[in-house]
Amino acid sequence: MWDNIAQFYNKMAMMELTYTLDQLDCLDITKEDTVLDMGCGPGRISILAAERAASVTSVDSSKKMLEFCRKNADERQLSNLNTVLLDWHDVIPGENMDKHDFVIASRTEAMQDPAKLSSLANKYAAIVIFANAPSIPELVNVLFEGVLEEHPVSWNRDRRIGYNIIYNKV
Repeated sequence: MWDNIAQFYNKMAMMELTYTLDQLDCLDITKEDTVLDMGCGPGRISILAAERAASVTSVDSSKKMLEFCRKNADERQLSNLNTVLLDWHDVIPGENMDKHDFVIASRTEAMQDPAKLSSLANKYAAIVIFANAPSIPELVNVLFEGVLEEHPVSWNRDRRIGYNIIYNKV
């Protein structure tokens, strides 16, 4: 499916670069750090992270998305970005995927498995998701296990609120 909408998604992702900078500002990525962008799509996060980090590994299960990611990195003359065609479900930490300083999962299935994400990170694993998106209740239940019983939350599914970046427990 993602190959079929890669061109559209690339245009949409490039329009989102301004607030992507805000998201990356939440992380202390330095020129010495390595970054793993799981489910990178056309590289919205990857290309901006590559401007800050020593290297970025951009992973996606869609060949077309990775083609756009590479093209976007080349247009910005970034030589420290490597693309990897691999489905999240096939990632085996330490076997076919090395640890990185920062691991970022944005709008991807990878965010549903914080433990696996964390096992790939030397410093932080970050999950970038729409605030009040359908995926949040399930993720919050994992991140704040035991808290919601005492403080139940009613979820409004209005995506206009923006993004949250969660990396504390992850």
